[in-house]
Amino acid sequence: MRILISAHTGLGNFLLKTPVISHIKKSYSHASVDIIGGGNYGADHLLSGTDLIDNIHSITRKSSFINKINFFLRLRKIKYDAIFLPFDSLPLFILLGSFFLRGTKYLHINIGVRRSFVSKIIYFIYVVKFPHFIFVPILQGRHEIDLNYDLFEKYANHPIKRDYKTTVYHNQERSLLIDNVLLKNQEYIVLQPCAANGISTAKIWSIENFISLTVSLRHNYNKYKVVLVGDIGDLEMIKGTELFSHDVINLMGKTSIEELTTILNNASVVVAHDSGVMHIANALNVKLIALYGPTDYTRTMPLGDNSRILFSHSDCFAKMYNSNFSEDEVSKMYPNSECMSNISVDDVLDVFDEYLPLI
Repeated sequence: MRILISAHTGLGNFLLKTPVISHIKKSYSHASVDIIGGGNYGADHLLSGTDLIDNIHSITRKSSFINKINFFLRLRKIKYDAIFLPFDSLPLFILLGSFFLRGTKYLHINIGVRRSFVSKIIYFIYVVKFPHFIFVPILQGRHEIDLNYDLFEKYANHPIKRDYKTTVYHNQERSLLIDNVLLKNQEYIVLQPCAANGISTAKIWSIENFISLTVSLRHNYNKYKVVLVGDIGDLEMIKGTELFSHDVINLMGKTSIEELTTILNNASVVVAHDSGVMHIANALNVKLIALYGPTDYTRTMPLGDNSRILFSHSDCFAKMYNSNFSEDEVSKMYPNSECMSNISVDDVLDVFDEYLPLI
């Protein structure tokens, strides 16, 4: 069995594909799983060091038209038994390029929502009934892990016992990075004060709340250092705020994916938004406090045993349910962290009281 999966997506979405990848490798001893990578933030390398992926075929959105044509012509030489095209991993060039590929394509379709140009093309293919394309509905209230299983179950043509454990590769040893940022032999808490690489988004808690939380953590849990993680764009967004004056260790924009994974793996507690950082922490089964507001929690919420979710119930709660509104649309409708305002600092500290002994 030879499988190709489009994984041209972000960190979190990629991790939500790992349960079905693990199922394929465990259930079919001779299965070969290749992925189309090259999306944002190097998501396709989260499994490097494992035996779950056989080949990564990388192409970026910015690649030239000729390079994209050559990419798919090279892939055409490989006869795949099934090609899976999940809803979150389907930029237009991959959708069009899939016509070149040999093998039956299984892709998601949301008949009720045809907002984007790509979704309109998918709907057209669905109506015309192009050969070698099989469509699987996107069900409302369905977790993204299940949506990925739905694609494979359509190919397998029998029910699948579903495991929801996500997987990320990490070194067992504490890395040199930890030793070099004053964390050697230290216990620490990780905070993610921003998300989306500094792009304004409605799904982040206010920086004032993170400042207040940091002050309380330094007072109540002074045994633990406080570490900030995120991308360089996140750092630019909050540079110059009071957050950096409270004895924190700033690693925003300073870590590779591998280093970030090691930092998270050794954390005592992680506080994160609905983001790649959250999904990595959940995959590592570290103690996680996930902050949710406008995003569709039914689709992306962490399912690990050590993950706790705090919801901001407001007018924009779960506004992005079933892709009714995009993140960009919600962010314009509700600026200034308005969607996250009903999670208080005390709410977060209450979970810390459960997770950590008071010092």
